[in-house]
Amino acid sequence: MTDPVRFFREEFVELFNRGVSVLDRRATESERARSILEDVRGARGAALLRFEGGGDVWLRVEEGRMSAPDGPPEDLPLRLAVALPLEAASFWVAQLEEGARLEGDEAAVRAARSASKRVEEAVGDEPLELHLVIRETPDFEEVRVRIGLGPSGPPDEPRFTATVQWDDLAAMRESGQGLQQLFMQGRLKLGGDYSRAMQLGMQLMQNPL
Repeated sequence: MTDPVRFFREEFVELFNRGVSVLDRRATESERARSILEDVRGARGAALLRFEGGGDVWLRVEEGRMSAPDGPPEDLPLRLAVALPLEAASFWVAQLEEGARLEGDEAAVRAARSASKRVEEAVGDEPLELHLVIRETPDFEEVRVRIGLGPSGPPDEPRFTATVQWDDLAAMRESGQGLQQLFMQGRLKLGGDYSRAMQLGMQLMQNPL
């Protein structure tokens, strides 16, 4: 079984930092790359990835560098907390490692863009707490991912729930679409109080990078 703890502590950290280097190189010729690099380098905070049954991973990002400390960084605010079953995480990491999905500059840039100053500023101090329910995944009838954006741990009780089919997520990844497109197509179902999430999404769409 693929170990997601090792993957995020080692391979993902390396991929993120390589992505920043790629953006730095591209920034000499591209205004868009300069904007993305500035957004990534402006991000500052910690992330918690909790693999239920397998342990925690802490990540810290500051000035465009990622590292994986042994515990929560006390000098940085918590920006993201995610909890999901170890078995599902292992399956998804194995899917990523197949073929060349993590190779090349574009994969590295996507990893680097997981840190974003503008997202941090948009979320602010009010946490956004949700559960992402993925249905009909290979080997799992349903997987529930608990997500807290902002100063919050993985929420036991979410403000809202987003439900999507595994095949739709896979198609989104292949086509380059975003969750907004899935929602507009009726393939992402939202329940509960998702008004703030919609407001946040519209705010970010108005100033895309």
